[in-house]
Amino acid sequence: MDWSSVWNILAGVGVVLLATALTVATAGLGAAALGASATVVGGAMTGALAGGIIAGGINLGYQLANNGANNLNYGNIIGSTVFGGIAGALSGSIGLLSPQNAIGANSAISIMGYLLQSSVNGNNISLDGLLFAGLGGVLSGYYFNRAFRSILTSIVFEALSYSTIV
Repeated sequence: MDWSSVWNILAGVGVVLLATALTVATAGLGAAALGASATVVGGAMTGALAGGIIAGGINLGYQLANNGANNLNYGNIIGSTVFGGIAGALSGSIGLLSPQNAIGANSAISIMGYLLQSSVNGNNISLDGLLFAGLGGVLSGYYFNRAFRSILTSIVFEALSYSTIV
C-alpha cells in the first residue's frame, strides 16, 4: 500500500467524523430549537452519532473494498453519513417521545433509508430489500435502547442499499 492510499483512507475517516460531528450538532440544536426536553435532545444527538458513524463507515468500507483507496467518492461518503445521522437522530428521539411507536417509526425510517440510499447508489430496489428493511426496523424498535436502536436502523438501510443478494 502506498502513502497516497493511506492518506485517502485517513481523509475518508476524517470526512465521516466531520460529517457526523456536524450532524450531531445540527440534530441537537434542531431538537432544542423545537423545544424538546434535554432527554430528547440527548437521544437525538446519541442517535445521530451512532447512525452517522455506522452509515459513513459502511459506505467507506464498501468503497474501499470495491473501488480501492485511490477512488473514493467523498460526496457519497458525506451523503451516507449525514443520512445515517438524520435517521439515527429520528430513531433516537422518536423512541423517547413515544416508545410504543418506536417499532413503526424505525420501520418507516429503515424503509425510507433503504429506498433513498439504493437510489443514490444506483442499485435496484427489490421487494426482498424492502421486507428486510422493514424487519430490521421492527427488530430495532422492539429490542434495543435508543443508541442500539439507531445503530441497527443505520446498519439495516445502509447495508441493504449496497446489497446485490436482496
